[in-house]
Amino acid sequence: MKNRTGKMLAMCVVGALSLTAAALDVADVTARQRWPWNNLVDIGFTLSGVESSETFYRIDVKASYPGMSGDAVAAKTLVSEPLVKGNGPHTIVWDMGRDLPGLVTSNLTVTVLASPLAAMESVYMVLDLSGGSSATSYPVRYSLMGPDLSDDTCRTTELWLKLCPAGTFTMGTDSAATVNTQRLPAHTVTLTKPFYLGVFEVTQEQYYRIRGDWPSYYTNETCRATRPVESVKYDDHIRPAGQWYAGTISDGYASRFMGRLRNRTGLNFDLPTEAQWEYACRAGTTGLYYDSRFKEANIQNYCRAINGSTTIGASTAGNRNDDTTKGSAKVGSYDANPWGFYDMYGNVAEICGDGNPYSDGYTSAKTAFDNYTGDFVDPRSPIPGTTPAPSNGYAARGGAFTESYPSSHMTSVSRLWRYDSGAGRAYGFRVCLTAE
Repeated sequence: MKNRTGKMLAMCVVGALSLTAAALDVADVTARQRWPWNNLVDIGFTLSGVESSETFYRIDVKASYPGMSGDAVAAKTLVSEPLVKGNGPHTIVWDMGRDLPGLVTSNLTVTVLASPLAAMESVYMVLDLSGGSSATSYPVRYSLMGPDLSDDTCRTTELWLKLCPAGTFTMGTDSAATVNTQRLPAHTVTLTKPFYLGVFEVTQEQYYRIRGDWPSYYTNETCRATRPVESVKYDDHIRPAGQWYAGTISDGYASRFMGRLRNRTGLNFDLPTEAQWEYACRAGTTGLYYDSRFKEANIQNYCRAINGSTTIGASTAGNRNDDTTKGSAKVGSYDANPWGFYDMYGNVAEICGDGNPYSDGYTSAKTAFDNYTGDFVDPRSPIPGTTPAPSNGYAARGGAFTESYPSSHMTSVSRLWRYDSGAGRAYGFRVCLTAE
């Protein structure tokens, strides 16, 4: 290893054991300097006794050396995220040259401390799509920091998802005053598994980097990359129609968006269920809206005002070569909800994985729900065990930019539905990953 003047120095690492709980061990600590020396040190360690494969730990590193006075030096400049998940070997990277400039020692002791994240502490999953549609894999990393909205990387060559905890909530509503007729009756739903949901709707460039084409209606090349992908058919583009979440995936599934994403990450990405979507949209709130500013009388005005324009949500969807003052908006334009998900109301209606068994809306749904005696636990259809007829299509949530979907559709509970083969410029989707 070289110091800042180029002099070689030796480094001896003494492994350190740290306990954060009776069952958790941090062992096999190693530190290896980069060669040629660039101030970076790769610190390896092994976690054992972790609660589950989905448990995250924050990592702190301290270092000491012979002759130093006071407490051990904290490794403040970590190049990689100080975040690891599950049992097994892990590596983080420390910029030692920045924290300890000019240090020359042959005996450096490194201690690794692991502490579980606090409940509801933000964890993001980030997929690297920079390899494009010909890539054989998309690297996955985790972050404690959310996306930088000033940098379109998070909308184009990366795909960001945020972790939602398991929980119980009231889904749907029996209020008829302010919501559309496709709503579901109020019922208690329990989601037993945490899940990741896209921070944004999937954009046109993200879709291109996975599927290799640009299917959307809005084709203006100066702004299409960061707008939500739309005009995608459930069965031709995203996942097989009529299969919903049950049965065997068809042979052609691998060529669809979700199939390619699965094959290149080894993770079972899919559309969110309606329950997952509404749980994330509500973000712990219980009313029709997650923000007190929103009411049926003004939410569409809010949607029109995105980007300072009065034309978003205009009666016509706009020409395909329009910029984002008409039609859909750049993702991340609509404020985030309390859990950090953007564009949950307006922009494009978001396709969910559930089918829609209630073609005549709340009335038939209410009868079906009243006759159902089971529990709503991790439902993959509005009523567990039901398989909608393909003619009733799929459900979509969140309303859309066009006035053909009035403000009554822009709530946490309202629903839209389309046929399996239907595609429209007001419909897009988010990516979801349920923890195994």
